[in-house]
Amino acid sequence: MAVSTDPGPPVFRAPRCRTSGAPAPAATRKILVVEDSPSARRLLQAIFAELGIDRANLQMVETEEAARETFARWKPDVVFIDLYLHPPGERLTGSTLRWSTLHDAPPMGADLAKEFFEANPAVKIVICSASDPAESQVGDLVRSGRFQGVLKPIWASKIQEALTRAGSPGPSPDLGGLTMG
Repeated sequence: MAVSTDPGPPVFRAPRCRTSGAPAPAATRKILVVEDSPSARRLLQAIFAELGIDRANLQMVETEEAARETFARWKPDVVFIDLYLHPPGERLTGSTLRWSTLHDAPPMGADLAKEFFEANPAVKIVICSASDPAESQVGDLVRSGRFQGVLKPIWASKIQEALTRAGSPGPSPDLGGLTMG
């Protein structure tokens, strides 16, 4: 008995994540990634490509200054921010190590996340950290659901889940008196 290898007529299928098989997130959302580690930026860029995010809808920056400029000019829908974003020249590498632990490092990413949220409460903020974002300087905002947290190491499934949650309708509520610790 001969088996046909003809796949039949082409059928349109929505883009899917090659890793999880889940539908790709909306390709029209503008995503800003603020990450000071070059290797983490490369990994995130590869993950977003894997998830079907068009490069035109993705901006990757490494400094607080570049993040502010891009946020104001580009008006992203979703912002992924490294919780422990460091000033240029003060990265946690080699001889520039200034803090005994990450928890002693300045939480510039946390401050930036709050600033962006105050400027645009509809923006979806995703805090990325090697330590639990719910136990960080933005813990109240993560636990309340105003910010999302993604625990490093970063995987495509974690980013997919964060994008799915960020796609929920309606603006985020205002800060409601919550403050950063």
